[in-house]
Amino acid sequence: PSTMSIDRGPKLDFYMSLQTMCHIVLVYQDQMRTEHYRRTDTGWDLDVLSKPQEVLEFSAVAFRISLETVYFDLNV
Repeated sequence: PSTMSIDRGPKLDFYMSLQTMCHIVLVYQDQMRTEHYRRTDTGWDLDVLSKPQEVLEFSAVAFRISLETVYFDLNV
């Protein structure tokens, strides 16, 4: 929580400015929530995932993982 404003502000802007960056994910520690930014032809799309059955997918590297797995054995 103490770095949230930096992570979602200048740091996120910097990552989005990198031409080779395709996916950016912010994973919350205090709740089951991820924010997945995907580069598209027109900019960036945001998907917010917050349910165990939802799947985080990185199409650039053919990787998929459920939030249930990401948060395995954590009390959130």
